[in-house]
Amino acid sequence: MPPTGRGILYQRTFLGAVLMLILVAALSGCELLRRLDIIDRRIESPEDAIVYIQERIDDEMDRLDIPGFGIIIVDDQAILWEGYFGVENLDTQSPVMADTVFRVGSISKVFTAIEIMRLRDEGLVELDAPIRQYLPDFTVRQLFESEEPITVRSLLAHRSGLPRNGTLPLWYWDPGIAVLHDLVASLEDAYAAQPPWTRYKYSNIGYVTLGLLIEDLRGGLWPDYMQQSLLRPIGMHASAFLSDRLPGSRTIATGYFPADGENLPGGEYDIITMPSGNLHATMRDLAGFMQFLFRGGRVDGEQLVDSATLHEMMEANYARDEDPQNNGLGWFTDETYLGERIVFHDGTNEGTISYFAMIPGRKLGLVLSATSNAFESVQVEFVFDALDALRQGLYGVARTEPKASAIELDLAGDDIAPFAGTYILNGDRLDVEVSGRDLSATLAGYTLPLSAVSEASFSVSHWMIPGGSFRIDFLDTGDALVMIGGSYAVYAPRYPVIETLPETWAAWLGSYTVHPRHASRYSDADVLWATDVVFGDGLLRSKRDNKVLLPIDDVHARIISGPFENEIMERDPETGIIEWGSFRYVPVLASP
Repeated sequence: MPPTGRGILYQRTFLGAVLMLILVAALSGCELLRRLDIIDRRIESPEDAIVYIQERIDDEMDRLDIPGFGIIIVDDQAILWEGYFGVENLDTQSPVMADTVFRVGSISKVFTAIEIMRLRDEGLVELDAPIRQYLPDFTVRQLFESEEPITVRSLLAHRSGLPRNGTLPLWYWDPGIAVLHDLVASLEDAYAAQPPWTRYKYSNIGYVTLGLLIEDLRGGLWPDYMQQSLLRPIGMHASAFLSDRLPGSRTIATGYFPADGENLPGGEYDIITMPSGNLHATMRDLAGFMQFLFRGGRVDGEQLVDSATLHEMMEANYARDEDPQNNGLGWFTDETYLGERIVFHDGTNEGTISYFAMIPGRKLGLVLSATSNAFESVQVEFVFDALDALRQGLYGVARTEPKASAIELDLAGDDIAPFAGTYILNGDRLDVEVSGRDLSATLAGYTLPLSAVSEASFSVSHWMIPGGSFRIDFLDTGDALVMIGGSYAVYAPRYPVIETLPETWAAWLGSYTVHPRHASRYSDADVLWATDVVFGDGLLRSKRDNKVLLPIDDVHARIISGPFENEIMERDPETGIIEWGSFRYVPVLASP
């Protein structure tokens, strides 16, 4: 059965958990020292690196209560190591094995991007052409004035300004073949979050739009075409974009959500956003795909994808100072953590967290899946640290030291006064205060001193928090970019905290039940969850799903920060019903 809103309520788990790990570290010395005993291990060989990674897996599975885990380390055309831990399903207790299939979520986007680039190479698509050149009926509403078109490239680079999702629930299925068309058409009832190329804005519906483009140009059903023309030629015979296309009687691992000391199973259904998130794959198939990339796109001597195209996709482009993420086309990139380029993509689907990461310059990488949403809180640090350990074990490169980069700057109060204010960090309030020449940040009830990294960058200064683990970059726009854990950044806009409730805000207050915006014959779920929209501490907030809202008027409100940043909620002034994405917020005294 489809979910009851659990996925949307867990959208903030990763950031929240990382923040708490960092902040609570100051009070949890024993836990920190226990983990440092592993992290500070001396690594002198590939075998040392593998043992280290195994111990970290054991540590995280025990600490986070992860039911199942699969991982493969790839060294060019060799499998350096593969490991399978725990069980596929807590009820059946069947062990995770090499043929276990995982829901690898947004790693799907990489394959969609590759196919778009193949269309480009064949002269059938121009990256800088407006998407309406290929999909004339494409439309989305907007509250801003902009003539900048949404292009194929802006969709690939997550710079289109589209919202994260469309307005159909993930478990909606058209009884015919038009599910991608219906999903893209649902944007007629949605608003663009921002003009194209404003800054990075991750969008699943953007990649669904690219999937529809592929379907229109290639013909046939998107999942069948992709399986026949890309997955199978690469050698991914145990993978598919629909679960009923998987060969034989493959077992799909169940993902879980931690709640009150228990692991609650996620949904076991296909999601309609196939081009952006419904790939089902084994670890061996993903490892084989990585080896295909390391071969420059060649299969049995034939060039399936041009090697220059694959290289182009991995080039870091498009980023501005206020962007929380560097990326290429279909890939994310990072060159700060290890001092050389890491190319990667993560994926989340109903409680399963997956990661595909590589150092292209060394043809070294890893793929993994963990069947607990709790792993989201450590995934980036775990993967980058594992690559760091492998680099030392294979090449003798010294491990990356914590970036304790605070410097001595003679900053007067006038220099730092403009940074003071209230910012919204993924649904939480972040207060920056100035006292004389000192700057501090208060988050989740903790007040921590900040030390200058540069004239506009400051990191938490505490002896038990590694340097660079929590850094704030103050932007010329007046907003901030917060770096968490040394490798994950979040855009944190200022918020006009006020004492008295404005009249236009009052209409939003109240208790709501949250329903699917569109009915689906595959779901009997009516009420997904309930929430209260309240005003307190100077913020307007939807409590249950932890969204800070900034009303534009009594009809439109903007979501501030987080994965749905800048997206528009629309309120009917007559009924009080609020619509956003695939959800309808109904006042408790009204009927759905």
